[in-house]
Amino acid sequence: MANVEQVLRDTGVIPVIKLEDEQKAVSLGRALLEGGIPAAEVTFRTPAAAKSIENIAKALPEMFVCAGTVLSVEQAKLAVDCGAKAVISPGTNRDVVEWCVKNNVPVYPGCATPSEVEAAMGMGLTTVKLFPAEVVGGVKMLQALYGPYRGVKFMPTGGISADKARSIALTDAGISESDALGLRVKQDWDDGVALYEVEFRSGGAEYEYDIRLSDGAILKSERDADNNYTYFAASSGSGALIGEAAAKTAALQHAGVSESQTSYLSCQLEYDDGRLECYEVEFRSGSTEYEYEIGPYDGAIWKAERETHGSAAAAGASAAISGNTAGGNSSAGTASGNTSSSVSSFISAEAAKAAALSHAGVSTAQVREMECKLDEDDGIDVYEIEFKSAQMEYEYEIDAYTGAILKAEQDWD
Repeated sequence: MANVEQVLRDTGVIPVIKLEDEQKAVSLGRALLEGGIPAAEVTFRTPAAAKSIENIAKALPEMFVCAGTVLSVEQAKLAVDCGAKAVISPGTNRDVVEWCVKNNVPVYPGCATPSEVEAAMGMGLTTVKLFPAEVVGGVKMLQALYGPYRGVKFMPTGGISADKARSIALTDAGISESDALGLRVKQDWDDGVALYEVEFRSGGAEYEYDIRLSDGAILKSERDADNNYTYFAASSGSGALIGEAAAKTAALQHAGVSESQTSYLSCQLEYDDGRLECYEVEFRSGSTEYEYEIGPYDGAIWKAERETHGSAAAAGASAAISGNTAGGNSSAGTASGNTSSSVSSFISAEAAKAAALSHAGVSTAQVREMECKLDEDDGIDVYEIEFKSAQMEYEYEIDAYTGAILKAEQDWD
C-alpha cells in the first residue's frame, strides 16, 4: 500500500477537503485526479465525511483518500471501514495512534511542540503533521525541529492566508503596503504545489512573488524595471483608487444614463499580467449594452463602447469611442445613451450570482475572482458567471429572465 510520504514525494501536496454533501465527493475526487493530484484528506468536520470517503474509495480506487480530523478510535475504525487508506489527526491522541499501529493503518498525528514529536517517536512513528503550521512558526519552526529530529519527516498543515502572503512579500521587498501600487494576491498551483502569487509595483520597479501556501516559504522573488511606473505614480498620488462607485458614476454620466435605467450594472478592477489597468464598467439600458474603461486613480474615460441589439442595431445605432489609454486623457466625443426604461423582467446580477453559488454549494466568503457579465447567447439573454473556490473553478450561464441554470461546469483550477 502507498503511504503519505510517497504521495507527497510524487505530488508535493495532499489537499484538505471539507465536504458538506457526500454526493459531490466523487466529482471532486475526479477533478483532483485530472489535475494530477491523486490524493485527498477528507476531514471529519461534517456528518458527510464517512460517506464521502466511502464514495471516493469505491468509485476511484486509484485515489489515495485519507481521513482527517480523526479525534477518536471510533472515528478511526469508521474511516478505515469506509475505505480510508490513512488516518490524520490534529493532535497526538495515544489511543488513536496505538489502534492504528496495531491494525497496520498509516497514522499521522498532529504535533506542535518537541514533546509531542518525541511522544510520536516513542510510539514508533517517523512522520508527523505540523499543525497549525503558521501559528507555531511555519518555516522557522520546521528549521528548529529539524536540528534535533533529523530522522522525523514533517507535514505542515493549516496554510497561510492571502493577507499573510502579502505581508511576507512586502516585508521581503522592504516596501510598505501604502507604497505598493496595483497590489494583487492570487491563489494558484505550480507543479502540484499550492501557492500565492503576489504582484505589485513601487519605486520604478515591478515585483513578483510566489509564496508557498503551506508554510509561507518564498519560492520565487523577481524584481524588474517598470516602464509604466511614472504615469501610475503621478496619477495615483497617495496610491488611492477612486473606488467602484465613482467609476460607475463616471461611465453612467458619460453615457447619459441613470443607474435606475440600467437592467445590469457591473464594475471591477481589471489587471493585465498582474498590472492594475483600469476599472471595467459594463451596463445595459434598454436594448443597448455599454462597456467602459475608467482610469483607476483619476476617473478619466479611457474607452467607451456601446452596442444596440434588435431593430435599432439593424438601423445602425451603434458607436465606439476610444480615449487615450496610455496617458489617461479622454479624447472621446459624447456618446448618446439610450434613456428608455430598464428591462424590469431581468433578474439582478446579485440574484444570478446567488443562484450559481447555491448550485455550487459554496458561500460568497469562500469565493475569489468572481466575474458576472450580461451577454446574449443564441438570442437568449444570460448572465455569464465565473469564480474560483478552493482548488476548483466554476462557470455558469444563468437565464437573465427566469434565473434558471442553463450551464454549470466545474474543473480543476
